[in-house]
Formats: sequence, structure tokens, C-alpha cells
Amino acid sequence: MLINSKFYELVILFNPNAEEEKIDALMKRIHDLITKNSGELLKSDNWGKKRLAYTIDDLREAIYFYDEFKLVTSAVSEIDRILKINEIVIRHMIVKKPDILQKVVVSADKEDNQSEKGETDSDEQI
Repeated sequence: MLINSKFYELVILFNPNAEEEKIDALMKRIHDLITKNSGELLKSDNWGKKRLAYTIDDLREAIYFYDEFKLVTSAVSEIDRILKINEIVIRHMIVKKPDILQKVVVSADKEDNQSEKGETDSDEQI
């Protein structure tokens, strides 16, 4: 993992009429781009089809996807470019998490790793 990488959240609204294969292919492309650039995909959720608060391009629903990842800033612009030019994407937003939240997540991960090691050691003694 590179030192200058940051934590990001990504929300994508897909056209509800888009083929599932096209959505899956685009999400795989995004996830591959993250890992190719020494990033780390922390969470990926399909929130499913939901009603929009207002119509966008005469659509009342969208398929929502949510990702959390850690990536260098220079690679985030490539994700943004891919999403802007794709016709099945209605809207998307990439947000950098505040530095204080990044520190909390990193310290929580360290604590989880230490507790897992402790559990493993106790299991081996039995």
C-alpha cells in the first residue's frame, strides 16, 4: 500500500433498464483499476433498485452501488473519467473521507488484527 493513498467512498446510480452484465462488467473494471493501482477495496455493496427523490432523464428509479476503497489520488481521476463516459451511469459521486476518519479506520484495523492474532494463539494452545 502506498503512503499517499487516501480513503474514498463511491456511489453510482445506474440506469434501471441497464443489463446486469453491463453493470457487473463496469464494477469489475472499477475494482480491477483499484487493485491495479496498489489500492484496496474495503467494501462493495449493491443497494439494489431504489426510487429517486426526483426524476433524472425521465427515470424515477436507479440501481445503487456503494464502494469504499483506499487509493492514490492520481488513480481516482481515472475512475471518475470512466464513470463520466459510460452511458449506463446516471450519476456518480466520489468523496474523500476526512483525515480523522481515516486514522480511526486504520487504528481499528490494527486492533482487529491484533485481536485475531490473540485468538489464533489461544486456539493453538488447546
